[in-house]
Amino acid sequence: MRRWIGWGDDSIELALDAEGLAFLRQRIGRSRQFEDATLAGATDSTLERSLPRKYVSDSGYVLGETEPGLNLFGVLNKSPESAREAMTGMVAGLLRNFGAHSRAFVRSLLARSRQGPRP
Repeated sequence: MRRWIGWGDDSIELALDAEGLAFLRQRIGRSRQFEDATLAGATDSTLERSLPRKYVSDSGYVLGETEPGLNLFGVLNKSPESAREAMTGMVAGLLRNFGAHSRAFVRSLLARSRQGPRP
């Protein structure tokens, strides 16, 4: 088991027993599949399909610097309707996901506040 600071022995494995797992589920709930990689890939694909290549794939292009005053919304409005719908859906999905995580964070803060101050 290697610690976060890099020291430790990789040959040692410590499994979480049923009691420890029950404790974690009680405190933070059941685990969910890590979504970030899937969302990142879907976001990249949508951007690549919906916007001209230079805005997404050209490493020499810096949004906001290469073409100061660029209206990216105007560029998107000139794209096919399917591209606009894909971008709208992508942004809505990202905001929905952000909202879910934000609500979970606020709920955890409220739960802690009910427990009173920690020594």
